[in-house]
Amino acid sequence: YKRKVKQIHSYHTGIIRDLPMGETMVILLLHYRKLRCRQYGVRVKHQDFAKSYSRVTNRMALYIFKLCQSMSVVEVATHLKLQWHQVKQIEKDELMRRYAFFDFRKVIILCLDEIGIKKHHNYMTVVADYRTRRVITMLRGRYYKAIFKFFSNLPHTDIVFDPFHVIAAFNRVI
Repeated sequence: YKRKVKQIHSYHTGIIRDLPMGETMVILLLHYRKLRCRQYGVRVKHQDFAKSYSRVTNRMALYIFKLCQSMSVVEVATHLKLQWHQVKQIEKDELMRRYAFFDFRKVIILCLDEIGIKKHHNYMTVVADYRTRRVITMLRGRYYKAIFKFFSNLPHTDIVFDPFHVIAAFNRVI
């Protein structure tokens, strides 16, 4: 948002958490402006160190994400004195930023497996890249309808069954 704006809508003060210094919590008091634009309406002036309406700096969000790789969301929240839903949202936003786009041109072999949820009454199908073991998507259900839509978007796809499922299907017939 880089436009020359002639009118300031209002002035505000916000609190943003930054990386702790040792055992000391760092809180930034931020004075910012809301600007009025004819084309876009009222907007918050962008800050380079934090996302708009964020309660933590970008580097604090990255620190939280890295902690989530080795600790649970509740443990990170307790350690940093944050609400668990804040930590969960920061982790979710970073995962979406990193993994939302997937380049299928590099995938040679896909693997599928189903997992049971809630004592095996509901199922999800996990689709992953066989070589990298990276999960590509999770699909609700485990039957043809669940995966048909996903595979219809992939050109030149061959379906191969593993020996376990071939023998299992053969034994059901016998």
